[in-house]
Amino acid sequence: MLYDWMKSVILYLLLAGLALHMAPSSQYRKYIRYFIGLVVLVLLASPISYLFHFGSGDLQELLAQMESGWTELSGDERVGGDLYDYYDISLRESMKQELLPYGVTDVSLTTGEDGAVLQCTVWFSYDETYSEPDTDREKTIKNYISDVYNVEFSRIYVVRR
Repeated sequence: MLYDWMKSVILYLLLAGLALHMAPSSQYRKYIRYFIGLVVLVLLASPISYLFHFGSGDLQELLAQMESGWTELSGDERVGGDLYDYYDISLRESMKQELLPYGVTDVSLTTGEDGAVLQCTVWFSYDETYSEPDTDREKTIKNYISDVYNVEFSRIYVVRR
């Protein structure tokens, strides 16, 4: 839609400039400029009229179409989404960074409507340089998540890859 609008504005300005130069005499040029200016104003205002239902579109309908397009995509394909999606992604990435010293490679979260973490699954890789055995590392990760994110100990799953 935006591309077509820009194309029509540019094409009109080119044709208007051509018509201005082809005017039979200079006394008609001020009338031609006046008409060109009015049409340019209408062309520039057409996206606004489309959004606010003055023309062929409806703002609510446009927003509904955009929302349905966002929800049809999933995962990394999503271009947009609601605030909860961005919150979940941000929370997951920050938790992953915080647990990086423990060898954590990935984190999966389930959050509630209020944004609280309901369930957490953490994957870590075997690392020979880590001094604690895997069972101690699992307990350390679980304790950290339970303390910092207030998640029930039984709802935290630590998986070794």
